[in-house]
Amino acid sequence: MLSPRTDARRVDLIGAAADVILTRGYRTCAVADITERAGVAHGTFYNYFDSRREILDAVIDFEFDSLVRQVVGEDELQSAASLDEFGAQFGRMLGRVNGIVERRPELIRFVLYDAAAVDRAVIDRLLGLFDRISEYGALFVSNGITRGFLEPTTAVTVAADTITSVLSASALVVLRELENGGTLTPEVGARTVDAYVDFVVHALT
Repeated sequence: MLSPRTDARRVDLIGAAADVILTRGYRTCAVADITERAGVAHGTFYNYFDSRREILDAVIDFEFDSLVRQVVGEDELQSAASLDEFGAQFGRMLGRVNGIVERRPELIRFVLYDAAAVDRAVIDRLLGLFDRISEYGALFVSNGITRGFLEPTTAVTVAADTITSVLSASALVVLRELENGGTLTPEVGARTVDAYVDFVVHALT
């Protein structure tokens, strides 16, 4: 088992790697760039990771877990007691997604565009992580079926995948707007969220 100090050093390296990879691109960064950003000796890196490619997997896993926590926030996925509460809860998640894109467009750009260019293993890893997001969506949908505001014949897996796709689509729309020099005003953001919520609610009902 790693000591707290060792755990902290590993986390520092992952954070440094995330900064370097997301800002410079995976292909153009080196282990030396990561250790310089982390403020550690070059050899320290290899106490925790065998290669730059290995730490990339750690970065993806770390950032994914952080994204899920931020998107779900304080909402309990099985707490909605009505269709209105379901829609409001999903709207809050969409709002958090849009906020993440505004704060860290480089992360969303990497997930949606750049990661697939690394290798097939990264693609498979990301697909597996999206499947995990759909598992959260399945809890969200199953709650609606259990409480009776969604039809009992609702295909849970399909509905969960739809929710995941809508979250991804919202992120893509905001990213494109930012990359084209636009801004996401509160009014535009609210209209976008309302449109996606309306789509999902109608699709599921």
